[in-house]
Amino acid sequence: MYTFPPVPPRPAEGMAPKRVLIVEDDPVSAQVMAKRLDLLGFLSAGIAQDADRALAMIQEHPPDLVLQDIRIPGDMDGIDLCDVIQRRHRIPVILVTAFTQEEITTRAAAVNPYGLLYKPVDFSQLRVAMETALRKRAEEDLQESSERFRSTFEQAAVGMCHVLPDGRFLRVNEQLCRLLGYSRQELAECAIRDVTFQDDQEMADDAMRNILLGHTETHTLEKRLRRKDGTMVWGLVTLSPAREASGNIPYIIVVIQDVTHSHRAAEELRESEETLRKILHGIRAAIFIIDPATTCILDANAIAEDLIGLPKDALRGASCCTLGWQDKRGQPMSDNCRFSDGALIDVEMRLKKPDGRIVPVIKTVIPGMRRGVSVYYEIVFDITERKALERRLSIAQKLESVGELAAGVAHEINTPIQYIGDNLHYLQSAYADLRRVLDAALAALALPTVRHAAGEALRDVDRARTDADLDFLTEEVPKSLEQSLEGVERVASIVRAMKKFSHPGGEEKTAVDINKAVENTVLVARNEWKYVADVDTDLDPELPTVHCLPGDFNQVILNVLINAAHAIGDVVRDTPAKGRITITTRREGDMVRLSISDTGTGIPEGHREKIFDPFFTTKEVGRGTGQGLAIVHDIVVEKHDGTIDVESEVGRGTTVHIRIPLGGDRKTEGQR
Repeated sequence: MYTFPPVPPRPAEGMAPKRVLIVEDDPVSAQVMAKRLDLLGFLSAGIAQDADRALAMIQEHPPDLVLQDIRIPGDMDGIDLCDVIQRRHRIPVILVTAFTQEEITTRAAAVNPYGLLYKPVDFSQLRVAMETALRKRAEEDLQESSERFRSTFEQAAVGMCHVLPDGRFLRVNEQLCRLLGYSRQELAECAIRDVTFQDDQEMADDAMRNILLGHTETHTLEKRLRRKDGTMVWGLVTLSPAREASGNIPYIIVVIQDVTHSHRAAEELRESEETLRKILHGIRAAIFIIDPATTCILDANAIAEDLIGLPKDALRGASCCTLGWQDKRGQPMSDNCRFSDGALIDVEMRLKKPDGRIVPVIKTVIPGMRRGVSVYYEIVFDITERKALERRLSIAQKLESVGELAAGVAHEINTPIQYIGDNLHYLQSAYADLRRVLDAALAALALPTVRHAAGEALRDVDRARTDADLDFLTEEVPKSLEQSLEGVERVASIVRAMKKFSHPGGEEKTAVDINKAVENTVLVARNEWKYVADVDTDLDPELPTVHCLPGDFNQVILNVLINAAHAIGDVVRDTPAKGRITITTRREGDMVRLSISDTGTGIPEGHREKIFDPFFTTKEVGRGTGQGLAIVHDIVVEKHDGTIDVESEVGRGTTVHIRIPLGGDRKTEGQR
């Protein structure tokens, strides 16, 4: 067993002389008594001639001993005064008298003075009486102190013990026995190390060593204690030295409070807080703590910093109303931090970041307590991804509806178009046959013999031929039939293009002819661009098919093409002029590049970083939703692992370069 090093004794401090109050109405006797006290090494606390003066002096500066005459002037004699001083002030009193009557001695004995001396007082008797009185009082004080300590020690609600410098138990109270499950006798044979959890022994040894070496007067630590049955309890342990007058430390006073429940509760609270922190971090929730009275932000987590785009120091103290909250329609919200009617649950809104970007969010605000103060907790989720999924679902639903409509239209139009086409083909063939007959007849009528024989009938034919303008009909009827057939074919091609655009296939990536997709989309979107621009296509005929989602990629081409048409429309508005849209396809290694250029207004430099943000638009209200290019970015980058680059010059136009891997994504292409 480890033994702590002994502590060198401290030198005893000099004791101050005891103060004695003299109560005597005879000035000469009082002075003589004061002189004797000085010779005996005592300090006079003053001289009082009567009881009232004596009590006043005791009240102001209590002495250690009172030396008083029995016969003093006033309503209270020395015996009565002795009783009051000893009972009320607990100061020992020695009575002095010149009378030996039995009545006086009997009364004096009744108040139990610490001594009774007869005048003239012998010098040695005075010394013995005073030392005896003071020693007796000290013993009484010690006994009372011991009784109080014993009562406190045994009845304490916490475990208490005295531990020797070598760590053995000197004495223990009943509460410690109950705490550890040992009897007093069992603990008397143990050391404190025997009931200390092994991992905490070094910490406990260091604490006792510091106490014994005088490095610290009191040390408090939390450690684990092992009960008799092997179970563990957490104890809040306070160690204090029991120091003697010489400075030696015969034992250490140890107070042990059972904090198992509070420690377990604290541990559970820490685990709950850690679990909550992990949950909130895992679900990527931005947390703001708001002062309800001032709407100022008291604190925010790291995700809130990322969401807002400002450091925590800049957020603290700022009003939550100034963060750029908007409603779903994009209108600023100035009072969203005041929730006097209760909690706000799952309200969808927008957040305008300091750089101008718009982020869709879901906000929940709940009241709570923080460090005893009422606060609001704002929990904000960035739902950009969710909105992207909703947009894709909406597009898919719209395309499905358009596809169903196109299929119905195609079904209804195909039959009459087929009738018209078949009849036109028949008329074209029949006219050719009639033309051959007519040509043969006219050739016969041109013969001189036939013309002479026909006579008047031939003149009727010539008049009918002139009236009908047969030469014009002969030239124009074939052209009309050919143009009609061309128109019918064009109607059929438009229907086929809409059907292919709206029903491109399933959700799986398939091989798609990008050039054909461009041609179909240009044809379908003709109404968007035909009044403001001409479309030129420069499509690589050697371009291989690309694995992509056909419907989504058609949407990409359509959105960029419509944006280009709108940009040109802003330039040529109210003029007969037209702009130009140029669409180019090329292969670049394992990628396919689709470039769409326009001669529109161009994009200001300050807007180029935001054009793919949801809800960002520079168009007037009602013309754009701000979601078109956000959809394009999502489809190209997220769903096809591609890239989008924008080149723009204000006043000259914009070119959008879209690149996607031939295999559908770069990882797949790299494994081919």
